[in-house]
Amino acid sequence: MALLIITCLVLSLTSNLVPVFNVMAILALVPLRLFCTERAADPDLVPRRAINCLLLAYTFWIASYLLTGASISNLFSYDFLRYDGAMFVGYLPLLLMGACGLKSNTVTRLLWIYLGILAVAATLGAVQFITHIEGLNYDAESTGPHWNVLYKSELTTDIFHGWYRAHNAAGSVYAMATCVALAFFLGRNKTKALSWQGLIFAAVLTGLVLAQSRSGYVAFTAASVIVFMRKKEHARRLLRLGIVVGVPLLMFWLSQSLILRRVQWITNFEEPNAAGRLINYADALTDFARSPLIGIGLGRYNDEWKIYSEIPPVVSVATQGEVVNLDNHAHNSYLHFLAEGGIVGLALMLGVWIETYRWAGMIRRRFGELSATGTLAQGIQASIVVVCFFSLTEHAMGMASSPLVIFTMVGLLRNAAAYERLNVAASRGISARFKVEPGGSSQLTPGEAY
Repeated sequence: MALLIITCLVLSLTSNLVPVFNVMAILALVPLRLFCTERAADPDLVPRRAINCLLLAYTFWIASYLLTGASISNLFSYDFLRYDGAMFVGYLPLLLMGACGLKSNTVTRLLWIYLGILAVAATLGAVQFITHIEGLNYDAESTGPHWNVLYKSELTTDIFHGWYRAHNAAGSVYAMATCVALAFFLGRNKTKALSWQGLIFAAVLTGLVLAQSRSGYVAFTAASVIVFMRKKEHARRLLRLGIVVGVPLLMFWLSQSLILRRVQWITNFEEPNAAGRLINYADALTDFARSPLIGIGLGRYNDEWKIYSEIPPVVSVATQGEVVNLDNHAHNSYLHFLAEGGIVGLALMLGVWIETYRWAGMIRRRFGELSATGTLAQGIQASIVVVCFFSLTEHAMGMASSPLVIFTMVGLLRNAAAYERLNVAASRGISARFKVEPGGSSQLTPGEAY
């Protein structure tokens, strides 16, 4: 049962065109938590601090919503949870997906299936982009899986959505997928650049490029530098992958005028989208200045005709107005959290991400970067860096797509770590704790009880 539920959840992450499948997969986390979760023998394998921060954040945001006087029915409505309250859904795997007996090789297989599906969509997009197939249906409202993965917008054309509703959603997912694929490639000493792992990396990197998401380009570059390039032990494998796959692939795509223009627009602050986001930032800062401690209330940033109830000088909550459940946001997670939750709301949300990053780093050090568990932990750390940078121009931390991917991977990591810990300890016939050696490998030290 646990394997079936987690498999459905992982598959649901590859698209958001069929909402009912996503909803069912997420709701299945409840019985997974109640009936399949095993008690952790080692408390260090549980991201307890991140979970505590999330519980506090949920409590705060629910109280923030109730203070606005908005209806309880709206709090549980699909439209609210799809847009303004998407964080309640996106972070659920962190709370509900623990170790439930999955083997580490099963976890790895699920991840490659996920990456493989994304690679298929990206390959399809590359074929459509290069061949300019006639008769493509550029309908961004299309629902359900379909062969057309390219769309057009007001500013550009042949923009890759994959099986997602928006190109920036595709950009964030493919940036994280590229990080995970890169982590697994670097975690194997003898993997060849033209192996199937290298080809999947090339495909998801292609998906990132074709998404034409400038935020995705910057976020992936930052994650590569911060997590991968600074490590000397990765230098040779990075060079090999870059020479054989990365550089030729990027040179080819940058020779396409449409892609090159999007890259050049990273620093173009005069185009309409950039100008509109500056207005969003100003609105968010105005809301924050009005109520710097707890913000104006969850979901109120994009509401109309707001009337405020104030306790000067630091509390001002929008208690009346027209509720609007749409994906209008500040295009910056940090400013959006400040606007709706003030300093308290932002601190709690950052606490979740920082503690998750630290926990994944602890797992990586304990198990070693050459183990499957350590490799996944490194991929999660890189993905968190992607979200942190992506959130400078999008509301990546507050929408469901990016958190669902990362915290599902956290759940998979908990399973892999629990299995490896028990498997290695059982093979030694001792109760022991992992100790990381300077060379990056992990071993068990006798006499240290879990």
